[in-house]
Amino acid sequence: MDRQGEQPSKNLDHVESSMSMDNNPDKSFVGPQINIAGTEPHEMETHSIIPPTNEPRIIEQTSYGGYTLPPYKIIPAELVKEIISCYVREGNPTLRKDDPRIQVTQICSAWRNFAFGTSELWNMHLEKIHGEYTVNLLAAWLRQCTNTYISLTMSHADLTQLSYGSLFIKEVVIPNARRFKVLSCPPVLPGQWRSLPFDSLTTLYLSPSPFPTYEKERLNAPSLRTLGIIGIAKSHAIETGSSKLRGRLPKMPWKRLTSIELTGTIPFIDIYWILSNSTSLEKCAVNSSYQHSRRRVTDLPVVNMPNLKDLQISFVSERDCDDLLHFDSPNLVSLTTTVPSRAERAVDLKKFLATKAKTLRHFTIMIANFGFYNISMYGLMRVLPLVTHFSARDQVISLSTLADIGSGNLLPKVEVLEFTRYFEDTISAILAALLPLKGGRTHSLKEITIVVRAKEHLHPEARIEDLRLQGIVVRRIERGHRLLIQD
Repeated sequence: MDRQGEQPSKNLDHVESSMSMDNNPDKSFVGPQINIAGTEPHEMETHSIIPPTNEPRIIEQTSYGGYTLPPYKIIPAELVKEIISCYVREGNPTLRKDDPRIQVTQICSAWRNFAFGTSELWNMHLEKIHGEYTVNLLAAWLRQCTNTYISLTMSHADLTQLSYGSLFIKEVVIPNARRFKVLSCPPVLPGQWRSLPFDSLTTLYLSPSPFPTYEKERLNAPSLRTLGIIGIAKSHAIETGSSKLRGRLPKMPWKRLTSIELTGTIPFIDIYWILSNSTSLEKCAVNSSYQHSRRRVTDLPVVNMPNLKDLQISFVSERDCDDLLHFDSPNLVSLTTTVPSRAERAVDLKKFLATKAKTLRHFTIMIANFGFYNISMYGLMRVLPLVTHFSARDQVISLSTLADIGSGNLLPKVEVLEFTRYFEDTISAILAALLPLKGGRTHSLKEITIVVRAKEHLHPEARIEDLRLQGIVVRRIERGHRLLIQD
């Protein structure tokens, strides 16, 4: 691409940089931030390619493809994506100037061409692929994309569909293989991996083939660092002996991988085989209802994973925490896990946490799909003296335990705390326990998120008036029930 083609991307980077600086909170603010949130996680998250802003940002005059583009007001990235997706769905080679979407958003054909050449707008996620029609439209869309790299992901459900896999490979993947940095790929037929030169691919999500015919195929992706394996068929979920997964995947650069995500129904022996080959991992997520084979997993040797810093694992098997003991991660910093299925397994989790007490800084515990079991938070906190982020959004923490946190007897280093409000506890009582007015260690707490269950209703005055404790200043934040507390 010539220098003219590169210019818009640089300007857009400039816009993102200026917007991110403007959106930073006031650096002079000191004190804990209190969030009173509903149970829906999306209330707390924002998803956009260009950072959201209340103020329009002006991009300097630039040129692209022979057009001289005047200064313009940046518009929300989600709106740009919707316009382009409408363009693709309709299969319309040119958008008419009188199209309402053009008029409302001030986008002309020059800006449409600019969008097709801007990498920030090509982090695409497909919610649904409707067979051959969608694949052909996607192929036509990618042919118009002039920028070098493409990121394409799709839903996990679509990744397991073999019906359009060959067409997807032929029309979408093969013509653009060298340009993909991120790719979600459905199951492919034997022999197709050999023809895919993924020179720039760093992240790959794929579903194993139902046909065990890949043992001699190698994935040509020298830059691959992140691998996601999704939707392993239940027909071979329980296997005896060694892993059967290796015959359903091409040969991977396992030793170079730094991040792995496993989702679906996966035998533990397959998980063990993957992780034992990926000893350079820094991040590992196992979000699956994995099952055990009839082989005794206690016979397997311990795998040393010295680089593993971030582990996310769901305990949905009958063995729960026992499986963690097969992986030695002496430098683990962050652990996200689910509540064990039985009380005796909570003891195993506590023992595991005790072995990570010197390194663990972030700990998150969630409720799994199989049901609700209210685990004692006090016992877990006792073995986590150095944790700075403690999240138990699905768990109730008693006032006595909160008082121990406030006095520094529990979680003495904690900066961020998340938990569910016990329905009889008032917000003022919770904060009085966490933020004692005299003594204590209020300086270490920076953010507290109190989750209110969906059926509970706070009095309007509880959101602000109950928080007006001596020495605390309350400010209202627009989104939901989020409140900012300053001492």
